[in-house]
Amino acid sequence: MSHRYGPDRVALHPHGIRLPYVNASAAVLDELDGIRWRERGSCSGTPHVGWFEDTRAPAAQRARSICAGCPVRRKCLAAALLYGEEYGIWGGLDPDERLPLDDVLRDGAPLGRVVDAALHTDRVA
Repeated sequence: MSHRYGPDRVALHPHGIRLPYVNASAAVLDELDGIRWRERGSCSGTPHVGWFEDTRAPAAQRARSICAGCPVRRKCLAAALLYGEEYGIWGGLDPDERLPLDDVLRDGAPLGRVVDAALHTDRVA
């Protein structure tokens, strides 16, 4: 996949601008930039469920429950961290829960390790 670059050499992707401090391999970056993984999400094709509601609202809790069993939850969270999503529930985590993960990424931790720690899994992104 070819990427266009902006004036500051940050790759411009179809789903946003990748945060330059996120430590991930080129293969992971290309995979997260694609749309295929999003189509396999449990949320794909579902009506608005609460992804962008107040995180205490019942609809937001329903959104989290959909995320809990999602086959692409790791990729969703990784993409949210990679692109610096400021709003919404991604991979089951809200913005306040993602903020400390962003701090760890800024300190140089690899994306896969941060996602694994957040979701308590052993798989690599």
